[in-house]
Amino acid sequence: FGEWNIGFIDPSFDLLKDQKLSVNWMKHGYKTCGFADPFLYNVTDTIFEVFAEEINFYRKNACLVRLVVDRQTKVLLERKPILKLDTHLSYPFIIRNKEGVFVIPENVASGKLNIYKYDEQKNCLIFQRVLIELPLADATVVGYKDRFYLFATKKGYDNSDLYFWSADRIFGEYSPREGRLIKSDFTGSRMAGNFFCWDGRFYRFAQDCKGGYGRGIVIYRVIDLTPISYKEEEIHRIYPTDPFYRDGIHTLNINKEVTVVDGYRLRYNPFVKVIKKLR
Repeated sequence: FGEWNIGFIDPSFDLLKDQKLSVNWMKHGYKTCGFADPFLYNVTDTIFEVFAEEINFYRKNACLVRLVVDRQTKVLLERKPILKLDTHLSYPFIIRNKEGVFVIPENVASGKLNIYKYDEQKNCLIFQRVLIELPLADATVVGYKDRFYLFATKKGYDNSDLYFWSADRIFGEYSPREGRLIKSDFTGSRMAGNFFCWDGRFYRFAQDCKGGYGRGIVIYRVIDLTPISYKEEEIHRIYPTDPFYRDGIHTLNINKEVTVVDGYRLRYNPFVKVIKKLR
């Protein structure tokens, strides 16, 4: 089975250049679960607050959690569930506006893309409404030239076919209904995190799934984006170099010069599949 963990990249690391990836992995004492798909909720001088997917090795479906990590030591200080359903949850994409903090998680099994609002006092996600009536994976929204664009893949073609939709408001009506297919390739289609703006240019992080799910991350520079077309150029690729989490890396996000990623390693335990089936 696979074990995921999240980590933080040294601020001096240049994502757009060919350098050896150096990650400070989160230290935690949980033996039966791992953490993936990290999105930075809050950054202070002393802590990182991260929304992430929690994967229990003995259960079928993952849930979403809020993690508080010591900034200096990278030790996990607190773990609190923020959303649990009967179906699998992952990729807690965060949107902030004047009305608060919203999350669009992946929940392909529901057949819909839902919006939740984060209640900081209760530390939970509260359902708001359905955004798109389709089973979408790793939905990611970006504001670009006075419009909003939503990028995602669809169930059945999660790792290969990238679609996008556009709207005049961030939570408006996204069109066309089925989306526009802009890429069909196991390399660089499925989203791997939020868009990143640097020096006036936008960059898209995507997964390289050609050699297996979440093997690495491809970075693209956005050349042009309109409601009917999209163009990009590949800039760089990132693959795991850590001897411990050496089998995959598939989410990367940046906030306030802090970069968070996840890492994957394969482990052998003959009892995991048996226990999952029994449950």
